[in-house]
Amino acid sequence: MKYFTSQVFSAVLMYDILEKLSERFEEKEVELILLILRSVGFSLRKDNPLSLKEFILRLQKMAGEATHCKNR
Repeated sequence: MKYFTSQVFSAVLMYDILEKLSERFEEKEVELILLILRSVGFSLRKDNPLSLKEFILRLQKMAGEATHCKNR
């Protein structure tokens, strides 16, 4: 995350990393997503707010579906 805030690599790469982590959407990946968003979420939002919003909405949908499946 230090490399992103130092602008060594772009937000596009960070979003690619977040997308890869969200594909499995298990506890470890969710913790890493949370860590990334806490560390550089503000910068991601500043760089591309629409992409961050879409990503968060996808995560919320996935979390809702996972909760729904677990309750069955």
